[in-house]
Amino acid sequence: MRKANERQQGRNRDPLDTLSAIWILASNDENPEISYAGLRRRLRFDDAVDERQLVAEHGELFRLTIPEARLGELKERFRAGKHLRSWLGEVPEGAEREQIIERLTSNDLFRSQFRAESKAPRSPIEIVDWGLQHIDRNPVKEKHMSTNTIEQRSASHAQASEPKLLRWTMA
Repeated sequence: MRKANERQQGRNRDPLDTLSAIWILASNDENPEISYAGLRRRLRFDDAVDERQLVAEHGELFRLTIPEARLGELKERFRAGKHLRSWLGEVPEGAEREQIIERLTSNDLFRSQFRAESKAPRSPIEIVDWGLQHIDRNPVKEKHMSTNTIEQRSASHAQASEPKLLRWTMA
């Protein structure tokens, strides 16, 4: 019964809520590099969620891959058992874990536009807030929502005061 409820939640999940969760994770995680496998596990996505597509549609928020040199550094740390991601730590040490590490490509990880450097610190709250406001008012994503949801969001925006503008540059 629980599995069926979780599957149903995935189908009913608002794409903007899902994108917001991805943004917050990419902005605040201890590690600036986020793996799609870890994202799926940590946010409990089911097959109805296409996290790669959501990230790809928002290049203003995310860098879709990591540089090859950084991937090599990560693989070395993973092999040494340092900074293992939770999904990888669940795989017993040995040949299976080594194969998974070896098969990782730069396309298996992404990062926030604002955490482009290796070992980048967590994003300031102003950047996280800017991203959430951007997601909330992004008309491209509204095509995935029902008319009622669009009308509710429009009404709430009309009632809200003017948002603060943040100046930012993409790293």
